[in-house]
Amino acid sequence: MAHSISLKKNGKIAMVTGLASMLVATVVSITPAQAAIPEFKLLAATLSIVSRVAYEVSLSAVEDELENLVDDQPSQLQLGYEPTHLFRNVNSQSIDVLIGDLTGFAGNPLVVAFAGTEITSPNDIYTNIALTLKKPSTGELDGGLSSCNNSVDECVHYKYYQRASTAYQTTAIRTLLEQARDAGREIIITGHSMGGGIAQLLAYYLSGPALSAGYSPSNVSLYTFGAPMIGNHNLAAGYSVSGITTHRFVMYKDPIPMAPYRLPTPFGGTTSLGFGEWSDAGDWHYMNGPGGDSFFRVNLLRYQISHGIVDKNKGDIGEHSYNKYMSVTEQAALADW
Repeated sequence: MAHSISLKKNGKIAMVTGLASMLVATVVSITPAQAAIPEFKLLAATLSIVSRVAYEVSLSAVEDELENLVDDQPSQLQLGYEPTHLFRNVNSQSIDVLIGDLTGFAGNPLVVAFAGTEITSPNDIYTNIALTLKKPSTGELDGGLSSCNNSVDECVHYKYYQRASTAYQTTAIRTLLEQARDAGREIIITGHSMGGGIAQLLAYYLSGPALSAGYSPSNVSLYTFGAPMIGNHNLAAGYSVSGITTHRFVMYKDPIPMAPYRLPTPFGGTTSLGFGEWSDAGDWHYMNGPGGDSFFRVNLLRYQISHGIVDKNKGDIGEHSYNKYMSVTEQAALADW
């Protein structure tokens, strides 16, 4: 049997199941209450939950946690979502990918969600601390990213790029992407923390070098939650003209999207400590704090120094949790309802 989420309707739980060879889904139309909410906020409230359950160890665990989370969600934010495939430890590289269908949204988009860091995984920890900018190797994501290949310097978070490449080259995952592409469905790629960084690189590839494979930027969207930077200014410049619909959600005090940090030097200016010159790709939606674009790419340590480094309210790692992102995206959507 195919696995599915329980959809909450009128206060009750309706189970949806189907044969493995044929997904049988209940399509839920957007209600007038939902139509009053900006589309990206409505999607973010659902996708933050999908990014959360991508951490689960089995599809049945995904279903159980989804049911719990959706049951607690306000009815006006509920979109039908069907998890169909969970890939754990892809190619023995600790890559976890949850794939499903957003049945309650126009066109039934395919949702690809990457799990973030498991603190018990040495591979995940190493992937995050290996802050090395490199160029893609031949054969990775069919030749890499054009804005990197054309640059004279190293350009991409190499460990994240390896994971995005491995996921794409996994036959079962690639087949699902190609089936959605051939059906003209939107492909929404999402993830929390490290998962968001990997998601962004896959989205960039599908909207750029993969054009020759029939993908289109207009059919690819990215939603990330607390995702770190993925490369340097060359990669960021290429991403900015890629045409990808991009929504990067960042908590005001979350330190992870600002890493790796530039540190102030005794003689003025800052240093990257040999990690290379990193840059943001795609603008942020700031949440839960003031500042807006005036805080875009603020250096956390310099901010802490100027505002009192002992102030624990600045750079709060607790703001990085997926539970926090779920809560605040829900609040943001309800504020427009």
